[in-house]
Amino acid sequence: MIDAQTLSDLIAEKRDSRFKVFEGEALAQETHQEHFTDRTKFPKGYFTTPSTIRPVFLNKVIGSTYTISGYIAKRDSNFSNLNIFPGHVARDNIRFESEFKYDDGHERTDLGFILLHANFKTYGHLLLEMIPKLKIYGLVRNVLPNIPIILPDNAPAIVYDWIRFFCGDTKIVKVKTRLVLIEAYIPDMLIAPYAFGTAMHRFKSDCVEKAAGSTIDRADMLLISRRYRRQRRSDFRSIANWDDVERSLVSRGFSVVEPETWSIPDQISIFSKAKVIIGELSSALHNALFSVPGTTVCQINPFNSVQRQIALSCGHSIVSVLPDDEIIRPWPPSSQISSDFSVDPDRIIKALSSSIRLR
Repeated sequence: MIDAQTLSDLIAEKRDSRFKVFEGEALAQETHQEHFTDRTKFPKGYFTTPSTIRPVFLNKVIGSTYTISGYIAKRDSNFSNLNIFPGHVARDNIRFESEFKYDDGHERTDLGFILLHANFKTYGHLLLEMIPKLKIYGLVRNVLPNIPIILPDNAPAIVYDWIRFFCGDTKIVKVKTRLVLIEAYIPDMLIAPYAFGTAMHRFKSDCVEKAAGSTIDRADMLLISRRYRRQRRSDFRSIANWDDVERSLVSRGFSVVEPETWSIPDQISIFSKAKVIIGELSSALHNALFSVPGTTVCQINPFNSVQRQIALSCGHSIVSVLPDDEIIRPWPPSSQISSDFSVDPDRIIKALSSSIRLR
């Protein structure tokens, strides 16, 4: 990690710059295990794994504009080939930059730290791609104590909760349409792609330490409910026989949890203490990033490799259970595939038992 004096010297330079705050490294895989049936059923590229984690950089930009949608543009160039947001957001951001005109009469501020990109309304993206950047914000604030975090005016309340939890009292500037920043600090993501290096592990350790005062009851075996999510989105994937799944797993000692209803310290605390976690692949399941090595994580309907990368980075045993018809429901939904599916709870238990025995 960069030392405070070096960071101070780099920040003092009044020009665009990009400086390394965490080194790159090899990806540790010592305790990772995974259990699945037929590899051909998984999405293309699912089993691709990076062998190294790239360094994490902090980008200093003199002259930029940030929008309520989370897009950002430089005055003289663009943000291509930087790890500040994932590929699909980068493509959208490049389109925004091509249409953007710097200093077009909107509000201005002298200094700011950019935390969010355009996918900030999806919690899984927030949790993995954006919120960990608060670790870098802490380094910058040590040198620039009054630097505010710049947030879209429509940022969800959970973002403010995370800032209070991780940083305490913090100055925030809200963007109502567009905001011109004279000097902006924009960190890389701490993951690439969704695999963790030292920076992300330090963020995780900091979170667990800050959540130590949580008094939520411990549960060794968690079943993540999807009821809350389904009530809010009618187009989302749905386990048609969820009541049967829940009843069967509760009878085997699992506790049903709804992380969306908890405080951040409680979410971190209960996932950090769990030994077995079952859930449909979702933002809520990504909370397993706080779980210790050796935790068994069972993902239902693995439509992408994000949870696998978390397991690989954290030393989890990952179990993948397909829908009963062996057709993975993708996101975004496909008009050719019903979003509803069933999964036999006995298949979950069988896959899970195999994992635990092998571990």
